[in-house]
Amino acid sequence: MNTLPPRMVTKLKCLDSVRGIASLVVVLSHLSLVYFIYLHNIDGGKIPAKFPVQNYIHNSIFAFLYSGTSAVFIFFVMSGIVLSRGIEKKTDGYYYLTSFTRYFRLAIPATFSCLLMFVILFYISGSNYNLPGASEWLNSFIIANPTLIGAFLYGAIGSFLGVPVWDGQAYNPVLWTMKIELIGSLYVYMACILLKRNKILSLAVFLIASLALLPFNVTMGLSMVCFYCGFIYSVFNINYKNNFLGILLIIVGFYFAGIHNDSSSYEWITKFLKKHSYLILNFLSGIFIVYGVLISSVISHILEKKWFVYLGKLSFPIYIIHMPVIILTIYLTRDFANDSVVSMLAVSAASIFFSIVLARFVVPVDDFSISFSKAVYNKITRLGRFRKTS
Repeated sequence: MNTLPPRMVTKLKCLDSVRGIASLVVVLSHLSLVYFIYLHNIDGGKIPAKFPVQNYIHNSIFAFLYSGTSAVFIFFVMSGIVLSRGIEKKTDGYYYLTSFTRYFRLAIPATFSCLLMFVILFYISGSNYNLPGASEWLNSFIIANPTLIGAFLYGAIGSFLGVPVWDGQAYNPVLWTMKIELIGSLYVYMACILLKRNKILSLAVFLIASLALLPFNVTMGLSMVCFYCGFIYSVFNINYKNNFLGILLIIVGFYFAGIHNDSSSYEWITKFLKKHSYLILNFLSGIFIVYGVLISSVISHILEKKWFVYLGKLSFPIYIIHMPVIILTIYLTRDFANDSVVSMLAVSAASIFFSIVLARFVVPVDDFSISFSKAVYNKITRLGRFRKTS
């Protein structure tokens, strides 16, 4: 029995804009790891005195500007919202089939990005890998002997299993989120099916299943909770508006997103949360920022501007191609670039620019993945109907 009340489902354009901005934050995060390693200071050691600017930013509250981890959690909250919109209009069969076709929606762009990476790595293979100013972190992306089948299989399979396949290489390590995105989608679809029977049961099962992952994989468990928070927004059709509360949530979210475990601005938090501070606060920031945007009518209205929304359309293409583009940009500028700050900033700016421009040409791939998954859904549906009537 369907106990869900009928309601009008509107497209939340502001979420598209947030997704676009978050994708650029991921690009900035990776560029900082390439050129300005002390902004993240992953090793946790003392930052050398000759890097005062990086030291200041790392220990400030402004690190949210390049917090790729927060951006990823933002993606997961938004996916939870989008995937569970319009529940009352969809049947169980829809969710069963979509659980299968969701793979194609994600795998086609992921595979494309790995094939693009293969082309770029093949192009630069055998050349001098003199990349001025680039850190050792970038080496994990550069494969000396790339293979076409290895690239294809990593995009189509390995990125969803979380392990390299065929030749043991991860052709685009940023695709680690594909596995979480697919599992999160299945969690949401399961909850949507249960919701049609019992709302409390659906909410309880989703939450328990998410928390149950924490002892085995903290990142995965927190990511599922992000999907859960997005699901909550849709289930209760939250349309509460309060500019003060919304902006406050965004400010707190930004503050949380700036966390680093060794940052002096967060000592009062790391004293209690210890080594878990970075992950937990970035997780909370994703929820706070998305909810803050949706609650604040002023912020959501600003983010509904056409160019913001268009950036949102480019978000997934930017995400999947930015590492190949960064590598290619650094390689092509190697002869006149150097390890000066000005040079590294210039190459970084060029990488961002080309990531955005080239993403426009990847949009058809993204659109095709949507069309293909819908075509598979329709084909299976027609076959099911034929068998019922034969």
